[in-house]
Amino acid sequence: MKNSILRSAPRKVSTCLLVGLTALNAAFGESIETLCVVRELDEIEVPAKRDGLIATLLVRRGMRVEANERLAELDQLDITLRLNVARAELQQAEARADNDGPVAASESAVSRAQKESRLLAELGDNAVYLERFRMENNLERSLAELRTSQNQLLQDRLQVEVKRNEMYFLENDLKQTVVHSPVRGVVRQLIRQQGEWVRQGEPILVVTRMDRLLVEGFVDAKTIPPHKVTGATAQVSIEVANGQPTKFDGLVVAQAAPKLELDGKFPVWVEINNELTPDRRGTERWLIRPGMTGSIVVHIE
Repeated sequence: MKNSILRSAPRKVSTCLLVGLTALNAAFGESIETLCVVRELDEIEVPAKRDGLIATLLVRRGMRVEANERLAELDQLDITLRLNVARAELQQAEARADNDGPVAASESAVSRAQKESRLLAELGDNAVYLERFRMENNLERSLAELRTSQNQLLQDRLQVEVKRNEMYFLENDLKQTVVHSPVRGVVRQLIRQQGEWVRQGEPILVVTRMDRLLVEGFVDAKTIPPHKVTGATAQVSIEVANGQPTKFDGLVVAQAAPKLELDGKFPVWVEINNELTPDRRGTERWLIRPGMTGSIVVHIE
């Protein structure tokens, strides 16, 4: 299986883990073999998304975790109470926004006043002046009350949106109290403990990615230049236990560092997929671990 391009540069490996190169002539080209060491591809400090008290720490050091698995929870009491208030206020605002009774009453009053005004107009000169003045005044007042009722209804409906957004904001705050694992791997370190206060952005724990690892070896620049190694096919053999190697075929050299070491060698990096295997008790464990050594063969076409 081909591996993706390397995303972050690894740490330097000690040269005592490496041996000299062996160039093997083959029909398809030259092969270069050297010792290698397994490194972490990603080691992530998982931060708190907001200020708060660590109410629950759900993992221990060395525990295997899945991507998006819950690792810790901050205290949620204050946010939960404010969220309940926001939901109640939203229901109250929705009830007000659905109440169009004042508008209907104002419309009815306007219609009645308009009808009476038309009847008085039909009487012409026979209509009493004071009665006509009263009806015109009632009509103007009814129209003003109608505009007021319509404006209040519009404000009530806008208030619904305000309360709804306040509730969404608090729901998002509630989600941010939960800390999830960004990758599949192992909890390497617990930086903070349950009951401690953390600030937003401060790391709570460290997770090492284990489903995909980095293999690092060194190549002598006198044997082959770096630009001919990048993108070349490779095979990796890792010694797991009792000298029994686990082989990975069909790999591609993700990158060869352009900078040489003091001994004239440059690092080459290959990514491999790791797998779970059961232990004696049937518990699944990662087969390959950072720090394991082996050999890497790079085929130069």
